[in-house]
Amino acid sequence: CRKCTPSYRALPKDYPKPPCSERSPEEESMLNDTWVSVPVGSEENYSFKHMRRNQYEEALFKCEDERFEIDMVIDSNTATIRVLEPLAEEIAALKAQEEGEGLTSQATIQYKLDRRTLGTIHLNAITRIYGDHGLEPSLPPSLALEALESLEIIWRL
Repeated sequence: CRKCTPSYRALPKDYPKPPCSERSPEEESMLNDTWVSVPVGSEENYSFKHMRRNQYEEALFKCEDERFEIDMVIDSNTATIRVLEPLAEEIAALKAQEEGEGLTSQATIQYKLDRRTLGTIHLNAITRIYGDHGLEPSLPPSLALEALESLEIIWRL
């Protein structure tokens, strides 16, 4: 196997690649399917659990882990807001155009969202608020955006 660094090796060329569905061209160019991490030295036999000696250190590690998780949730929420804002603006513009043309409620413009617009992180952020109802196609992006923005304000305080 080829070596990139002491701890990274390239998979053999004949090694089967795992199936990956729904990857965008950007994800395809960024994600690694070739290199794997290999433990070097004593790190394979040593874990951080051996370092936790008393209840105070254990509480500190737990607090750090929870803080990290909260930071990840806030970041995914922010990323989802950035994706939904232009969608909500576009839908609002279409509604304004529809009202300007005098269309009735029966002849409304249908907006179909591309499947790749919202990634797993974005869908998880919406599901965190609405549960399984967040994945329903009838949920307007403006409503999800409003809920995410209100949570953003609360979490950033």
